[in-house]
Amino acid sequence: MRTRVRINGLSVQEKQIVKLNKEALRQMMMILQRLPIEPDTILTNRAVDKSSKETGIVRVDYFYALKQAIDYGLVEGERFNYFEDPLDLDARNFLIKDITPVGHEFIDSITDEANWHKVKEYLKENKLPLTVSMISRAIARAVLKRQKKNYLS
Repeated sequence: MRTRVRINGLSVQEKQIVKLNKEALRQMMMILQRLPIEPDTILTNRAVDKSSKETGIVRVDYFYALKQAIDYGLVEGERFNYFEDPLDLDARNFLIKDITPVGHEFIDSITDEANWHKVKEYLKENKLPLTVSMISRAIARAVLKRQKKNYLS
């Protein structure tokens, strides 16, 4: 939540602390996968608002997750600061070029609810942070474990 404070008689917004919502990241990646990615795709607020109604995740969490997906290399895209407030996250601020190969692997492993819950449980049991890199490692571990099981069967 942003609050206004007065510094030297001027009203200033305090910086908002944003925490990455992993479920928002998961949902955003699945939204992007459903979009027709053309040379430059403009994400619409409508797609995010529809998912938001279904999941209860707030819009700012979706767009912060998209920013992080770009930063982590899951998505090739750009973020523009059209507004004065850099935390004003909105679909108009993003240009999506493509989902990277790493992003597709990430999506493949988090789309299935059962896999997603296994990944979260593994990280929780091992007291590991729920970061994008740790999620990716847990996914790789689960895939290798499944392949080993299939090979031995």
